[in-house]
Parts: sequence; C-alpha cells; structure tokens
Amino acid sequence: MTVGTNKTGRAPAAKAKTSRTPATQPKTEPRNRAERRGTSTVEELEPDLITIPVAARRIKTHPDTLYRLARSGQFPPALQIGSRWWVSVPRLQRYLHGGEAS
Repeated sequence: MTVGTNKTGRAPAAKAKTSRTPATQPKTEPRNRAERRGTSTVEELEPDLITIPVAARRIKTHPDTLYRLARSGQFPPALQIGSRWWVSVPRLQRYLHGGEAS
C-alpha cells in the first residue's frame, strides 16, 4: 500500500469545504413586539393575562383560594372570560402594592 491510498488502493474522497462564516442577510423590519422592543426572545416579555394557578404561584398561595376569592368578587385582578379565570398582571401588581385594583 502506498501513502495516500486506502485499503482498496484508491485515493480517499476529497471532503467538501464548508463555510464557517454565516451568510449575511439584509436587515429587515422588526417582525414582532419583542424585536421592536429590543428583547431577544418572546419569553422575556411578560404577558398581560396569566392563569389563576400562575398567579397563585407568584403570590405563594393555593390556586383554590384564588378561585374562591375570584368567584366571590374579593380578588379584583381576576376576570372571567367564558368559563376560564384570568388574572390581569398590571391589576395584580397594583393590588399587591396597595393601589386601586380597577
């Protein structure tokens, strides 16, 4: 066997060259609110409405407690849309910090 050949006596196939630098793309307009605000991902944006279980985790209480308070009208940040209960994040923050909830 000679140098530069494999077991079959043939020369090894040449490897295809790949570019390590990404192709530059023209700058386009922002596609969504995250890009307009300068944030990199949608996860960084806080939603305006959250579910009762998510709100319960945030304020360290049981979801059943918040559902009961929402049904009785004693938890102003909660609102019912159809059969589901949602919590307005801005209203929740005002409620927790002692401001007006409505």
